[in-house]
Amino acid sequence: MTINFIAGKFSEGRASHRLRGKYISEKLIEKGFDSYYGSKVGKIKQNDITVFLKSSTPEMIQEAKKNGSITVYDVCDNKFDEDDLLKPCCQEAEFITCNSNVMRQQIENRFKKNAVVIPDPFERPVLPVEFNPGPVINLLWFGSGSSLGYVDWTTVWRELETKLVNYQLDIISSKSVRFQEKTQRRILKNEEEYRGVNLSKIKFHEWTWDLQGELLKKCDMVIIPVDTNHHRTITKSANRIVDSLASGKFVVTSRLDSYREFADFMWNKDLVKGINWAKEHPDKVKKMIQEGQNHTIKYYSVDAITNTWLNFFGTIKNDFN
Repeated sequence: MTINFIAGKFSEGRASHRLRGKYISEKLIEKGFDSYYGSKVGKIKQNDITVFLKSSTPEMIQEAKKNGSITVYDVCDNKFDEDDLLKPCCQEAEFITCNSNVMRQQIENRFKKNAVVIPDPFERPVLPVEFNPGPVINLLWFGSGSSLGYVDWTTVWRELETKLVNYQLDIISSKSVRFQEKTQRRILKNEEEYRGVNLSKIKFHEWTWDLQGELLKKCDMVIIPVDTNHHRTITKSANRIVDSLASGKFVVTSRLDSYREFADFMWNKDLVKGINWAKEHPDKVKKMIQEGQNHTIKYYSVDAITNTWLNFFGTIKNDFN
């Protein structure tokens, strides 16, 4: 038996393929299981378990079933009205997994099929807890190209400029350069909502795994403002929270359902108030980060999340193990 993690176009540059495929497959091999991750559907054979990740197709799932594999479809984006592959893949697969409780509710409401929540693990090395900001506080935002588009950036930037003043913000994403160019054009056009935005304090970086790690090391804190009413954002996992805590950083964010578990370890109210509160209470902040990091290591390591996958596999295959 092989445990496969398959995607139509498997890419290690895609977070879901790393967090819900590559890392889990590698850990399963460490634990003595036969496992494969990639795009080769032809490797699937009878008695396998095959987890289909983002960019899979219903035809791939059908082929796996014909080959005698148990099929699982993993959902991590609430794009049912935008992505034509999501619905047929959910309908075709025998079992469904997902990355958050709100996503599970969405799936069960739409398809009347049970979905099992398996969180994302953290992928960053565990670093010492640090919080010693100077006169100019260094802030970091990181996320996918799609997440970049679900932030009310003009409001965030204006609030930082008028209420915080002494800051430097790094933004790293797969689409950040294009986003920067678009922003610059709008400022040059003197569009009203962009008045008061000070790009001299904002640096945009095109994403690489290593560069994100460097920025996490040097920043004072991570900010993750989120649109809490958008259908794409309400289902998000806590992957950015756990990566930040593993990296020893404080997080100022918004109130998402998947973030509630971490409420004691971060600030999830007003953005600038949270930054200022943290600056005024450095000892409390360090304690919160340390407790959050301990929680993250215990429950969100690749090893811990792989065990969650193993428990799930044991419920869908009678002779598993």
